[in-house]
Amino acid sequence: MVKTRRCERYCDNAALRLPEALLEAKGVLLDSFSKQLVVMLLLEFLPQQNQTTMEMLRQQSLTMQQNQQMCAAMLRRMNLEEKRRNEADEKAAETARIAAEAALKAKTSDPFVPTPSASTSSPSALTGSASYTPGVAQNRAEKYLPALPVIDHQGMGKGWHTLHAAFFAEISRRDPGRRELRCEYSGPGEERPPDTGYRASEQQVPPGWPTGSFQEWRSLAFESAPETAKERGPPFIQSVSKVTCTADGRWLPEADPQVLALNYPKTLAASVAASLVMMDARSPRILVIGLGSGSVPLWLANAVPDSSVDVVELEEAVIRAAGEALGFPAAGGSGGTGSSPLRRALRGRLQAICGDGAALAAEWAADPHGPRYDAVIIDAYDALNRVPRPLWDEAGPLAEALPVLLKERAVVAANVPPGFPTEEMLRGFQKRLQGSKAQAAPALALEVPETANTVALVLRGSGSAVEFYGHLCEAAERFQQSGVCLFDAPERLTKCAVQAW
Repeated sequence: MVKTRRCERYCDNAALRLPEALLEAKGVLLDSFSKQLVVMLLLEFLPQQNQTTMEMLRQQSLTMQQNQQMCAAMLRRMNLEEKRRNEADEKAAETARIAAEAALKAKTSDPFVPTPSASTSSPSALTGSASYTPGVAQNRAEKYLPALPVIDHQGMGKGWHTLHAAFFAEISRRDPGRRELRCEYSGPGEERPPDTGYRASEQQVPPGWPTGSFQEWRSLAFESAPETAKERGPPFIQSVSKVTCTADGRWLPEADPQVLALNYPKTLAASVAASLVMMDARSPRILVIGLGSGSVPLWLANAVPDSSVDVVELEEAVIRAAGEALGFPAAGGSGGTGSSPLRRALRGRLQAICGDGAALAAEWAADPHGPRYDAVIIDAYDALNRVPRPLWDEAGPLAEALPVLLKERAVVAANVPPGFPTEEMLRGFQKRLQGSKAQAAPALALEVPETANTVALVLRGSGSAVEFYGHLCEAAERFQQSGVCLFDAPERLTKCAVQAW
């Protein structure tokens, strides 16, 4: 009876009344009971249609929300870029003012000629033929350029040194590995012994090194194996370090921890450092798979306070080359007996481990007392310049280990070459790191414009990928304000072509 009344009620509703004229035209005649039966069948399908409609509306609402977040992120990005342009204009105006004042001063006096003291009686001290002597700071600009070329003032205008120092001081202090210096380490291509490099035009020897120490650029390149030489092609520069050396070889070479010469390591390092700031990681522990010259792990250990960096490298020869020739301070080597201040400061915080990164990750994850990391960085390549599949495949040992190997809030970063299946790797990591609420971990792909390498990021945590990118750029701004990063970290993120998942 309840069903009958319900059907009668809906049969009287104009919205569900059957079009009798159409049925009669078709020769179909229904009695009252048949009409009620048809209405009951319609009511069975209505909830399914309503559910489908609600799901479509929910998807549309979600899409609108994501679009709004993307617009907000783009506005934040535009504001950050405008802020940096304004700061750059202010710095350029200040530099021009300093240069103008220096040029005016150079018309009457030369700041590179020492001022004679009252006890100085030798007339030679007052002559203009005195050459500039490196190592003695005589003005604010020279402090940042302690190795300007030695030029006879009689052969050139006396104001040249002052203008050169004043104009380039800020640039040199900001990024000693800037792109303008690439000719110093790319060179004309002549063969060099593995333990020597190109002399750096800016000599910035760290405090505490023996007298006579110097700096040079050294590049790491992997020769092609005979069986892969045809497919791989000629050797290419894998990484570049600015290395401090002693004249007598008493100390092992040491890479400058603040210098990253190439742009894709800058983007990779800035992304990880900004992620750690965003997550508010305290005393973070970082795992790097793939050593190369060691410039990125060294930079992170120096720039991130109280950090601990473990580097896993498959080839013992790479660890030996990094320590003996490219100045990675955590790798052993022969030929030096002294210990630099940096090596003493990083002792216990930076280590190189010889082994298979994927296998060790699985081993540590299986150990309840194994290490747990705030960040995992994949920067390893095989002989054909490909990222080994066990390091990125969803069914590989590293991806299986990540849910246990990572802390509750952590980031996975990978440096991958052009043409790499970045989306497949990121979606595999997303599935492995998916939270209890079935929410995918946000993922980003930042394509470095200068090299077409891609820095891929997956965040273990909640939120959308658009929010992840916005917070990452804001964290890069905060990290830049700390003063430890000498290149423009926010620009390395905003300059990239970004894809989000």
